[in-house]
Amino acid sequence: MDRCPTCHAWVDPAATHCDGCQSPLRTGGRDLDDDWLAPRGTEAHLELDVAALYRGRPPPRLVAPAPAPANAPPTAAIRSTPARVSMAPDTPAARRADPQESIARVEAETYARFGPAPSGWLASIPYAIRVWLRRQQMREELQEAMRLRADVARVSDDALEALGRALVERCKDALASSPLAPQLCAALEALEALGREEQALAAERRDATERENELERGASALRDELGALRDREVRLATQHATRESEWQRAQARLQRAQIALREAERAGLRTTDPARISLLEADVTVREQEAGTVRAALDEVAAQLTEARHELARHTELVAAHEARRRALEQETSRRRAALELGLQEGRRRLATALRMLGEAALTTGTPSDAAAQAQRALTALGRLEERRRIEALRRAALDAYDARAYRRGLGLLLAAAVVVLAALVAIVVG
Repeated sequence: MDRCPTCHAWVDPAATHCDGCQSPLRTGGRDLDDDWLAPRGTEAHLELDVAALYRGRPPPRLVAPAPAPANAPPTAAIRSTPARVSMAPDTPAARRADPQESIARVEAETYARFGPAPSGWLASIPYAIRVWLRRQQMREELQEAMRLRADVARVSDDALEALGRALVERCKDALASSPLAPQLCAALEALEALGREEQALAAERRDATERENELERGASALRDELGALRDREVRLATQHATRESEWQRAQARLQRAQIALREAERAGLRTTDPARISLLEADVTVREQEAGTVRAALDEVAAQLTEARHELARHTELVAAHEARRRALEQETSRRRAALELGLQEGRRRLATALRMLGEAALTTGTPSDAAAQAQRALTALGRLEERRRIEALRRAALDAYDARAYRRGLGLLLAAAVVVLAALVAIVVG
C-alpha cells in the first residue's frame, strides 16, 4: 500500500487521488514510493513493503489535527500539522500513544535507507557495513542541515527585527494602547539605552582626542627643547675639543721653552751670556701666560658643556616620563573605550531582542497595515525556519533509525573475522 503525501492516509496503489483529502497521488510522473530518494538500480534504492508491517493487524486510524481557535495567530498556519496516521493498532493503549512519533519514526527510517533488520547472523555483516557507511554520510548531511538552519534562523531574526523596527518607527502611537504596549515599551527603553551608550562612547572619544592632542602638544614642545639642548651640547663639545687641543699645544710650547732654559743654564750661559738667559726666561713667562689663558677658556667651555649635558639628561628624563604618561593614558583610554563598546554591543543586542519580541507579539495579535510588508517577510522567514528545523530533526532522528542489536552483532562478527585473519597471517609468517 501507499501513503498520501498530504494527510499520510493509506491509499490503494492504483488510486490517483486520496479518498480522505482528495489530493493527487501522482505528480509529474513520480510514484509514491522511494524512487524520489534514489533512482532504481542504485545501491541506495530501497523498496518499502509497508503493507507487510500491518498484515494481520487492524487498519491504521486517521488522527485529524485539532481545529485552530478563532483568534489563532497568523503563525499558527506555519506551525500547523496535517492529518497523521497512527502506526499502532487501534487498541486503547494505541489510542493513548502519540501518532506523530510513529510518523516521525517511519519518515526517519525512510530517509535513512538502512533497510530491514536481518534475522540471521551472516546477513548482519552487510547490514552493519551499510549502516556504518550511511551514518557517515548522514552526519555530513546533518552538519549541512544545521548550517542551513542557522542561516535561515539569522534571516528570520533579521526579518522579525525589521518588523519590530517598522512598528516602532511607524506605529508607535497606535500601539501605545494595544496589547503590544509592554513589548513596545521594552523596545523603546532598549532604544533609549542604546542612544545613551552611543552618546557616552562619542563623549569618551572626544575626551580621548582632546587628551591626546594636549599630550602631543606637550611632547612636541619637549622634543623641540630636547633638540635645542642636543645642538648646544654638540656645539659646546666641539668648542671643548678645540680649546683642549689649543691647551695641549700651549703646554707643548711651554715645555720646549722650559727645556731650552734648562739646557742654557747647564751650559753655563747664565754667567757667560746673561742676555740669552733673560730672553729664555721671558719666553717661558710668555708661554706660561698663554697656557694659563687657554686653560681658563678650556675650563669655562668644560663647565658649560657639563651644564648642557645635565640639562640634556634632565629633558631626556622628562621626555621619557611624558611618553610613559602617554602610554598609560592610551591604555586607560583603550580600557574605557572597550568597556563602552562592550556596553554598546550589549545595548544593540538588547534592542534587537526587544524588537524581535515585539515582532513576534505583533504576528500573534495582529500587525498594522503600515508594517504589512515586513510582517509578510517575517512570516515567510518563519515558515522556512520551521521547515529547516523539521529537516534537521528528521536527519538527526535518522542517525539512530537502525536495529542496534543487529548492528552490534555485525560489527562483532567483522571484528572476529579480522582477528581470525590476523591470527592466520601471523601463523603463516611465523611458520
